[in-house]
Amino acid sequence: MIRLVCAILFLNFTFWIFPSRLLAQSRYIKGKVIDHLTEQALPYSHISIQHSSIGTVSNAEGEFVLRVPAHQLQDSLLISSLGYQSYSSPLSTLIGKQLLIRLQTATILLKEVTVQPDRALEILREALGKIPLNYAQEARLHTGFYRETIRENEAYSSFVEAVLQVYKASYRQSSHDFVKIMKGRKHPFTETPDSLQLPKLTGGPHVGIFLDLVKRKKNFLQRKYFRYYQYSVLSLTEMDGRPVYEIGFTPKRVHPKAQYTGKIYIDTLDQAFVQVKYQLTPAGLQVNNRTSISNSFVYQLMGLSMRWRAKQYQVDYHKIDGKWHLYYAGVKGALQLKFQKEERNRLLMVHADYLTTKHSLENVQPFRYDETLKMQDVFVEEIGSYEPDFWEEYNTIRQIENLEKILRLQKKETAN
Repeated sequence: MIRLVCAILFLNFTFWIFPSRLLAQSRYIKGKVIDHLTEQALPYSHISIQHSSIGTVSNAEGEFVLRVPAHQLQDSLLISSLGYQSYSSPLSTLIGKQLLIRLQTATILLKEVTVQPDRALEILREALGKIPLNYAQEARLHTGFYRETIRENEAYSSFVEAVLQVYKASYRQSSHDFVKIMKGRKHPFTETPDSLQLPKLTGGPHVGIFLDLVKRKKNFLQRKYFRYYQYSVLSLTEMDGRPVYEIGFTPKRVHPKAQYTGKIYIDTLDQAFVQVKYQLTPAGLQVNNRTSISNSFVYQLMGLSMRWRAKQYQVDYHKIDGKWHLYYAGVKGALQLKFQKEERNRLLMVHADYLTTKHSLENVQPFRYDETLKMQDVFVEEIGSYEPDFWEEYNTIRQIENLEKILRLQKKETAN
């Protein structure tokens, strides 16, 4: 869940849930992932060290940087994207190079393409039943990277990033997961009368907890709500060289219980969830806006109206050492603000990404309460200022190429 802060107001929203200077001893690989035919960028491709939990994802332009520990140099780089054949190559031959990775579209053998659309619910039930077998049954310590932005047109009002530690409890327990900040930064925007009215995020770093659909299932993954949705096997595709079912779902009819539409990708060999892409339907947005605290009587008295116009989500899992783990979770939303004193509506684009960059089973203990980041904490007030040389040995999601230029120009304009 994410909350938005406007001035000193905390608005609770249901469902809301570049690289720096490298040290001399650091080893890294830079590159870009594209479709071999269209040459279009492949965003959110998995970039990992094959026999470890270390990894990153490509950014919106398909670009990535991966820092490689010295003890992993004899391993291989693995790049995978849903619907494409994977790429693998020894790390020792790639260190320090600028790569252009052209992934080829996966070709599913004819004998594997026998798709029965009416088996969707059967496949889904099997995947839900296999969760105890497929996902970690012991607590783990995840290192993750988080980035959140709020943008109005091309102007950013918030840009913050952090390296997090996440205590991930077992998938067989209802125990809570916890987050703490290891290192974070924010871009120093100059406040203007307009920007002071714009919201700030709270709870955003918990996106890797609240969007973990295997542990915190949305209703389209809960058996008692299956009757509200229509499920269908659309096709067979591939991830990491393994065949994957593509299951589409949509509400059977307009109903308060059926608020989502999207696609679920399930590994055919393990019956494990690989990826879920979903969004609120127009009817779901209406329910969400109607029940949101942002439209309470208090805020109406203040002359503030807020409406979500879109919310889209993506959750990825990755198999390591025989178990599937949360790899990436992201949410994008369009939020419309209306102040009675203003004649125009204001549309904010809100984006939050969480990436697991590695995980460990060593010395795993729940965090002390005073170490953890709370849902009500304003994230931008909890971290340090923006410094070009910052991330050191941590893996992150590479910034898009022109973002630094945009941020520098915006800082210069607001300072004048």
